[in-house]
Amino acid sequence: MGRVASERGVAAVGVVGVEEGCQGRCPFGRLEVRDSGDGRPEAQHPDESSCSGRGLFLVGELAADFGVDHHVVGKTVWAAFKRPATP
Repeated sequence: MGRVASERGVAAVGVVGVEEGCQGRCPFGRLEVRDSGDGRPEAQHPDESSCSGRGLFLVGELAADFGVDHHVVGKTVWAAFKRPATP
């Protein structure tokens, strides 16, 4: 998701959160990346030879859910991933 921000010419601030405080008991982990851009990420349609443009496709395939939270300045792009069952 950081790559999505950098491809748009906006520097990603970095990982804002990764579901801290659960000690592994939460069914989902959440990854968040915040940037100062006001646009909304959009899935691209790259051809076979393209070196980029697959980020949101991969997030959509791997994450249980994802979305965008808009702020006064910028946005947070987040994805929730199902945690594997612990034995």
